[in-house]
Amino acid sequence: MNMRTIFLLIISYICYLTAEAQILNVDRNQIMTDTAKFVTGSIAFKFHLDNKNTTSEQKNSYIRLENENDLIFVGLKHNYIFISQFKYFNSSGGTFISAGYGHARANFLKMRTVSYELFMQVQYDRNRFMNNRFLIGGGPKFKISNTEKSSLFVGTHLMFEHERWDNPENQDMFIIKDLPKFSSYISARLKANDITTFRLVLYYQAGYDPTPGLLRNRVSYDAQMELNISSKLLFTLKSGGSYENHPIYPINKFIYSIENGILWKF
Repeated sequence: MNMRTIFLLIISYICYLTAEAQILNVDRNQIMTDTAKFVTGSIAFKFHLDNKNTTSEQKNSYIRLENENDLIFVGLKHNYIFISQFKYFNSSGGTFISAGYGHARANFLKMRTVSYELFMQVQYDRNRFMNNRFLIGGGPKFKISNTEKSSLFVGTHLMFEHERWDNPENQDMFIIKDLPKFSSYISARLKANDITTFRLVLYYQAGYDPTPGLLRNRVSYDAQMELNISSKLLFTLKSGGSYENHPIYPINKFIYSIENGILWKF
């Protein structure tokens, strides 16, 4: 084994430890303080490489790269949030697949019962043939309840969405959709006891597509359970999913993910 191979193995092992050690995170939904002005956030890099073969003759390798970034400016009256995530996948004999998004959001007059949000997002998902998705919108955000033990917020927005989808059967063809949509969400937090906290965000988006004349609905969720190990260290169990009743192409209507890890709050 030469020095170059040893060096690559060491770098891969360090990246693996960094991925498994999990990462900073922030409660980016509700930062309500009116006594501070600061910037917070997190950056995560994940790397996975394996060659788990069925037989000694069958050679197979799998590579996954992930990058997650949160940046939040917490002001006295307003919050400004930027979130991004990028994923890259490749396996032997397969195509190189990537997906990602960037989301920017501003919450104005955050301490009021009725505040206001503006947001913009760009997204792509090569695995699902989505070349790009761009959306922009805004609207009021209602504070139903916000205590140390629990909180409940509701947002109702109008937005415009542009999508371009590739045709998996013909590389020279694609579909473009430009639709105004209604968008809403419910964000809830419950501190069950001193060590357990539950968080849930439900989203609903709907828009009428005149061609072919149907209502396109999208429902998605983000759920998380946190168990305090110490004042800064938590064990987390997270799940997210999305359902579309009329996808552009006949792909899976429901997609989901489940993950767990250790989270450090600061």
